[in-house]
Amino acid sequence: MYPAHGEPYDFTRFTLMGHRRLFRRFEEVASGATGGPGSTLALVAQSFLRALARGRTMSRATTLVSRMLFGPLKWLDTLLLTNPVAFEAAAGFFFLGRRSDEILSDRELVRRYGGAPA
Repeated sequence: MYPAHGEPYDFTRFTLMGHRRLFRRFEEVASGATGGPGSTLALVAQSFLRALARGRTMSRATTLVSRMLFGPLKWLDTLLLTNPVAFEAAAGFFFLGRRSDEILSDRELVRRYGGAPA
């Protein structure tokens, strides 16, 4: 859900589980969200408004207006990320680990999934 950024180098994005699988040869030291659903909503709204703009001046104006209108939503992330459901719409994730001899299987990763209840 996170809008494109860092173009043209925006190649890959991972969920928390995606990071865990990518680093399945590592023991987890820490992991979590770098921005919650408030950040995601603010960025999507900003991208939507910018898509309506034509020309550099209008694009800058819509960026400024959207940041003023939707930017405060990011402040809610601290509260929202206490709920596992919020991780489904988080803006980004991090994983910090240390090399391990154990390799986690996909089955084990799914068993450990701590996301929102279905």
